[in-house]
Amino acid sequence: MALVKCPDCGKMFSERIAACPDCGCPVEFATKEEPKVVKYRKYSSVQEAINFCDFSQFKFAKKSIEAAEELITSDEDIYYASTCMMANNPYSGPLKTSMDLKDNNSTGVFILTSKQISYVSKSFSDSIYKQFTYSDVVSTDSASGMLPNRAPLRITCKNDILIVYLDKDDLQKVTGMITSLRSN
Repeated sequence: MALVKCPDCGKMFSERIAACPDCGCPVEFATKEEPKVVKYRKYSSVQEAINFCDFSQFKFAKKSIEAAEELITSDEDIYYASTCMMANNPYSGPLKTSMDLKDNNSTGVFILTSKQISYVSKSFSDSIYKQFTYSDVVSTDSASGMLPNRAPLRITCKNDILIVYLDKDDLQKVTGMITSLRSN
């Protein structure tokens, strides 16, 4: 059974019925809705994804990478991973366009998998773990960064806020992935 989209009200309904159950538009005017299939490059480990996406800060985040590997379950696909800075004091007001060194930022690993968004920062004295499912995400927003190659991405979840400073070239890709994975 295929679903069709009503051109009048936009509701989806079975092609086997004569008309839209909401507005009565005849089925012959409806269009078949093809399911969205989104494909991303899959990595076998956080290490491999970081080697592909961002090797620049690898040596500073080795413990974070090892801790992140432990969070990923065998039934998850890794779509993105990067070393980055995270604001330790996230806020909901206007997004700052630069990192304030007084904000006590952390260096760690930001990861998108098929099931979750994670940020891990692990050092000798401190550990930060943040994990959200895509259904926890309420919104995302970003700003043009004042740093030459980094820009802030804020992910607002039901019970927390995560602000990470990603490579500007990755910002649109990551935001698109989150939006797509939220709708699945």
